[in-house]
Amino acid sequence: MPRCEILWLKAQHYVKIFLYIKMPFGAPLEADRVATARKMLKDDLKRKIRAAKKRYQAINRLKALPVIRNVYIRNNYVNPVTLNKIPSGPTVYHVKDSRTGRIDYYDKATFWRLMPKNIKNNYNLLMASPQRPLFKNPLTRTNVKTRNIQRVRVKHAAAKIKKAIKKHISRKSR
Repeated sequence: MPRCEILWLKAQHYVKIFLYIKMPFGAPLEADRVATARKMLKDDLKRKIRAAKKRYQAINRLKALPVIRNVYIRNNYVNPVTLNKIPSGPTVYHVKDSRTGRIDYYDKATFWRLMPKNIKNNYNLLMASPQRPLFKNPLTRTNVKTRNIQRVRVKHAAAKIKKAIKKHISRKSR
């Protein structure tokens, strides 16, 4: 059944229910009840449309973000600011120094601590001007710009080697 027919059936149902409700201070005219029921239905539809629009906007903002690629790093790599190991699996920020080519990986908490307060999320980061410096890299003291930042998913190099060996052994056993 098409969506418009379902809504029309619901509208008729609401009108029938509303006509049987006893109103205080005497029953209003039939036309008033129908008009009130129509207004209630219209408000309900508007609310549903606004909610759907808001949901689609959120989905489209997520779709606008670039694809997160997998990056293999060496096993002994540590976060240069906090000196903690980068966890395998979650999304981290790949920051490349434009002058030296040095690559640092920052976890979410460290990265957003370094960012200015006016950029609050990944979408704002994507829409920021690529030429404008965002913050100074704590290690190299050079400016970090939007074009030098990527979101990546980290995997340790040992996992890649292990996977290749398992694949090789499984081929031999066939």
